[in-house]
Amino acid sequence: MQHLEAQANAKKLKTDTKEDLRKFIMASESEREVMRMALWLQIRDLLIAFTMVFESSWQIPPGVDKNLNKYAIRLLLSPNLAHYDNDLVVKILMGITERKLWGLSPTMRTDDDGKWDRFEARARELLGQRKSEIKKLVVGSVDPTARAHRKKSAGNKDWHIAELCQHLIGIGIKSVKTNLVVTKAMCVRIAFLRQVLSDHGNTANYWPDVDNELEKVRAREKDGKKRSKLFLAVLTADVQCYPGANMAAVEKARESMVQGEVAEIITNQDFSHLEPEQADDSEE
Repeated sequence: MQHLEAQANAKKLKTDTKEDLRKFIMASESEREVMRMALWLQIRDLLIAFTMVFESSWQIPPGVDKNLNKYAIRLLLSPNLAHYDNDLVVKILMGITERKLWGLSPTMRTDDDGKWDRFEARARELLGQRKSEIKKLVVGSVDPTARAHRKKSAGNKDWHIAELCQHLIGIGIKSVKTNLVVTKAMCVRIAFLRQVLSDHGNTANYWPDVDNELEKVRAREKDGKKRSKLFLAVLTADVQCYPGANMAAVEKARESMVQGEVAEIITNQDFSHLEPEQADDSEE
């Protein structure tokens, strides 16, 4: 007990804490072992509670969210995408995330902290939002009343396919730069989306209908070149139905580097060549 006051003063212990120290000094060795274990358990519980609070308050960094959004748009506007309404596109976006990292931990997928689940949930949310925007523009391209809120959509004429694609690559332009180019291949795919709208109508099943029609084309024609002719016929019919723009510039356009990157990822389902990048913290 002779050292109690000196240690209490040196460590600036509060009255209650000083009393706990006195009890520890007075306790037998067996009691001290129990007290040590109780203290260790208390510290463990505090650490667990602190971790839970930290994880519940953790948010996806803005720069990382921008990149998720950027690649969600690039994927959905790629003419190589085979399905829009199942987990494939989510899997691809998460595969890109795992390799690009954007400043995140390389072990984030296996870390038991719930962050990966948050990323996946956000990926699904962004893909859903962007699909909604794409559908809205496709509908508006043949229904001027549906695009009355868009300043660049004055007039009652339907949009030529190149005009529609130009609006589509502007999705998210206020927050991210997607570096997309309107190419003939993109026009072919968007013409197909517009044909599905014409055939099936503006319904809640629009994206499942798109997937089903794409599957029908693949089942109908196994040969890639012959399948391409079927899709080109859709574009030809679309241009005839919605004339008004010169396709010469589109015919000459070449896909951007990122479009080529996304096309390769979709086609090969291989992410191993992707290198880590920094998050997009720029202010657009």
